[in-house]
Amino acid sequence: KTIIKERTEIKESVIVKVSNVQSMPLVIENVMLEVENQKIELQTEEKQILLPYYPEEFPEYKKLEFIIPKEFEWKDEYAKNMSINFKILGTEKLRSEKIIPWSNLDDNFIEDDIILKESNIEEFEFIEIIENDDDNKKIQIKNGKWDINKDIIIPKGYTVFCNEGTTINLINNAIMLSYSPIIFIGSEEKPIKIISSDSTGEGLVLLNTNNEKNINDKESKSELRHVIFDNLGTPSKKTWQLTGAVTFYENPVEFSNTFFINNRSEDALNVIRTDVTLNNCYFENTQSDAFDGDFVTGIIDNSIFKNTGNDCVDVSGSKMHLGKNYFENAGDKGISVGEHSNITADNITVKSSEIAIACKDRSTLSIEKLRLDS
Repeated sequence: KTIIKERTEIKESVIVKVSNVQSMPLVIENVMLEVENQKIELQTEEKQILLPYYPEEFPEYKKLEFIIPKEFEWKDEYAKNMSINFKILGTEKLRSEKIIPWSNLDDNFIEDDIILKESNIEEFEFIEIIENDDDNKKIQIKNGKWDINKDIIIPKGYTVFCNEGTTINLINNAIMLSYSPIIFIGSEEKPIKIISSDSTGEGLVLLNTNNEKNINDKESKSELRHVIFDNLGTPSKKTWQLTGAVTFYENPVEFSNTFFINNRSEDALNVIRTDVTLNNCYFENTQSDAFDGDFVTGIIDNSIFKNTGNDCVDVSGSKMHLGKNYFENAGDKGISVGEHSNITADNITVKSSEIAIACKDRSTLSIEKLRLDS
């Protein structure tokens, strides 16, 4: 038997979702609430019967309303102290189950799950699909300034291009999710900007873009030059949430002259299970970590990290080289190495940080020419 408290709609009643997973019909008697050694009985307006459960079918949940006594003042914290009483139809034995104070599966879970949604690029006028042949399928983001107020989902099998001077403004909690690698090439004079003017945009996510190609195949690699990521937040869609305002999962990627500033997520850049190169990149004003690499290989060269809420560089299970990097005002660590990582570094400066370097979890770290300033 699964009983789920869904919500309190008004002070006078409580809505509970119930489902019968027994082979016999059940009669719902009442809900009992224990508060300060007192038992408060909540009744429905009429007796409710739950039909038997058939194993080959998914349990059917039924919403029931239980009336709260007028003299009793309800508080949401009481939900954890509730149980439901019932009988098997035709018997006198009273049975009880504790109510679980959170919702069961959302009725719209499949429709609302962004990972299960189909591509919707045809809904955006600034996206052009170019299909010359099966081996040369391209998506071009047209030059301009584009306000995006809903999620963009880009399918697998393409390469996505964006040129200098283009601005993508993610508003209304929009996210850009791609299953294809991206080639975003801006210039110093006209960088590409991915921003959120209303501070709700949930960033850029690339997932599994190299599944059908060799990880070392150049065509499967993403490249970003002269790109600015500004004021982006955590990708979060109901039960699905990531930590990086910019996330690359199983997609090799090269960044050069790229800015990650004013992010509102746990990580400004999170790279997972792939190869990554950062050269002449700049991180500033990050809510927590600036770069978070999980099970990655790669290089971070000639880059600057300032004003991070937590670590400037945080790697786990990774093998990387860090060269000629500057770290300033880290809220926790300039460089954090963990979970059996192997890191080499040279020409490193760490200034005004809580902890300069940390190496743990059977990791190895070798540094040449380290400068520490208070």
